[in-house]
Amino acid sequence: MSLAACAPTPSFEDDVAAARSPRPVTQAPLAVPTVPAPDPSGDAWVDYFDIDDGGIVGGAASSSAGSFGPPGQIIIMSNADLAIPAGYHTVEVSCAGAPLVTVTLAGVSEATGMAEPSDPSGTTDIDCPVSALLEISLDTPGLFVTLDSHGEPGAFLVRVDPGGVLEAP
Repeated sequence: MSLAACAPTPSFEDDVAAARSPRPVTQAPLAVPTVPAPDPSGDAWVDYFDIDDGGIVGGAASSSAGSFGPPGQIIIMSNADLAIPAGYHTVEVSCAGAPLVTVTLAGVSEATGMAEPSDPSGTTDIDCPVSALLEISLDTPGLFVTLDSHGEPGAFLVRVDPGGVLEAP
C-alpha cells in the first residue's frame, strides 16, 4: 500500500484480505545461536532444533523442523499439512543462522485437490534469530507454509497452534 495525500477508505475486500494475511503477534529474540559442530553432510544446522524433544513439540497440532541445507545447496522449505482444520490458527516460526526468513502462510487449494497454496496468501519477513507468532484464518482444511532464507544457511522450527486451537479474536 502506498501513501498519498488522500488515502481511500478501505473496502470490505481489503478488510477480508487483511484478516486472512498472517499478522505478527509477538516476536521474541532468541539467544544468539552458536553454530553446532558440522555433520558429515556439511550442514552445520541439520539438528539445531531437535523436534524429537517433547518440549518443542508438546501441545502443537503440527510441527516441523530442519535446515535450509548445506552451503551451495540451500532450498526453500515448503510444507502442506492437510490435517489442519479450517478456522483460526496461530503459527510459531523460529529461525536461526539466516539473518532474514520470508514466511508465507496460505490455505490449501481445494480447486485442484493438490497440496498447493490457495489465494489469498500472506507473506511476512522475520529477522533471525527469533521466534515469531503469526496468525491465519483458513476457509478450508489444510495449511501451506513456505520459508525462504534467501540462500543463507540456517535452521527453522514451525509449530501450528503451539498452545492448542484458539478462538479468533
